[in-house]
Amino acid sequence: MPDKIHSDPDIAFNSATNTVEFKGEAGQGLLYAYLIKGKFGEAFDSNMLFNERLARILAVLSENLAASLRPTQMEGPFSARDIQTMANRLLWHADDVGWWGKTRQEQVDFLRFVVAVPHPLSD
Repeated sequence: MPDKIHSDPDIAFNSATNTVEFKGEAGQGLLYAYLIKGKFGEAFDSNMLFNERLARILAVLSENLAASLRPTQMEGPFSARDIQTMANRLLWHADDVGWWGKTRQEQVDFLRFVVAVPHPLSD
């Protein structure tokens, strides 16, 4: 029986078979978009970087990966330039992601659990 990923009806992780299921037309569209972006996308593409569904998938997969495959660096594999690029993209898309309406804790959570996932990021 598939485990829902944070109540997302279009995506489910089946822990029994270690599979991710993309369901229905919306799920197929999401999978298609991820594959196209993965194949042709640029580094830190805003559509991928700020995508909460992708972050949920990465978080679940990361939890279920063998320990040897999980990211271990506290700040992720990001250089200072990478962090600057992500910050610039966030400022550019701040209205799109509701940045200014978020509380400080919601902003921190967004950075840690959406932007940086699957890599750990400290406060």
